[in-house]
Amino acid sequence: MNTHRYFAREEFQGVVPAPPGSIANPTNPPSIAHHVVAANIAFPLLSTVFLALRWYTSLCILQRVGFEEYTITIAWIMALGHAATSCILTRYGLGRHLWDVSFVAFNNNFGKAAIIGGLSYTLAIMFVKISILVFYLRISAARNLKIVIYTAVAITIAYSIPLATIGFYACNPMAKYWDITITTGSCINQYAVYLFSASMNIATDVIILVLPVVMLWKVHIPRRQKVGIIFMLMTGGLVLVASIVRLVHIVNSFYTTDITWDFANQDVWWALELHLAIVCSCLPLGKAFLRCHFPQVIGRSSQDSHSHPRTRRTFRSTHQVALPSREENESKLSSEQGKTTEGDFPLHAYSTQPNNEEDGGRKTSFCDARLDAEQSCKVWGKEHPDTLTSTKDLALTFNGQGSVWRPLLALGLA
Repeated sequence: MNTHRYFAREEFQGVVPAPPGSIANPTNPPSIAHHVVAANIAFPLLSTVFLALRWYTSLCILQRVGFEEYTITIAWIMALGHAATSCILTRYGLGRHLWDVSFVAFNNNFGKAAIIGGLSYTLAIMFVKISILVFYLRISAARNLKIVIYTAVAITIAYSIPLATIGFYACNPMAKYWDITITTGSCINQYAVYLFSASMNIATDVIILVLPVVMLWKVHIPRRQKVGIIFMLMTGGLVLVASIVRLVHIVNSFYTTDITWDFANQDVWWALELHLAIVCSCLPLGKAFLRCHFPQVIGRSSQDSHSHPRTRRTFRSTHQVALPSREENESKLSSEQGKTTEGDFPLHAYSTQPNNEEDGGRKTSFCDARLDAEQSCKVWGKEHPDTLTSTKDLALTFNGQGSVWRPLLALGLA
């Protein structure tokens, strides 16, 4: 008799009894699983396009591949794993009410797939943040900032690895995590884990958003260019918004028993947060691609919006620095070939601070940056830096240690 009841439960009843006022409907239940599937197809497609453009720009235009390209690619692979797992989870009940999910489909399957999904998501976010922080290391020369960046990398790894593998030790015995028929043993509080994960993601997102502002704060470039650079980098704020929304969903579902329905909404925000982070990490190379292949989009905008001639002129700042002409820039560039500064290309390398006597008491400024659209492909690595003809060329391309630096500052110069 007991065996017959257990068999009936496996075949026809949901994982839990339906609450008062509801009737279990395992054959044609209400579902939001299509939201999960749509999000985990559309968002990966978007991030794939941006990652492909990033690799094309790095290989064919800038002709330089950095460590951050490899880390963001690993993040993308992990993100695809999370997307595939989320779609698979819809077969085991994700997106339906728990009382409408077949016990046979849910038990043993949902928990195992959830472990893989959590592992993929956490590692993907970790590698995205490492990629961005490594990029910051490349463009920062200040020792204090480097210490902060290294600390952020260490913190990101320190909390991500335990969270990624938590499914393997969350319960004792381990099988209790996916087999709900096991009534002995114990498990850690999963909601506390989700809350900690979301909180740490938000904290590191804030650090990643603030760092560019700190790096650019004392760099003497025109305010318009500085704001443009900061605005581009702070598009990562959209990722922060997604993290906060996901945290709200987690808090609201603290005491829910309908995990398959509530987690479907969270999974959509997980996918958005993850793939939007990948997209934002690829944006620093966007302008290089546009200037090379679509110069009409941004090639002339910076020139038309300013009526300054390409001659010697004065930049009005607290230092009243006279900017050099193109001829002076050519002479200076040829005389300084092979010289490098700390880091591949520190943000302050060409500030308007007064320099030593070798260059007449001044340094070139990015406010003199005017680049003809037809020269853009040359600047972005298709010809030798000796062909550069303006201070913007000098700013955009830096030939040091046999490599071409992928410029951050160029992003705010249009």
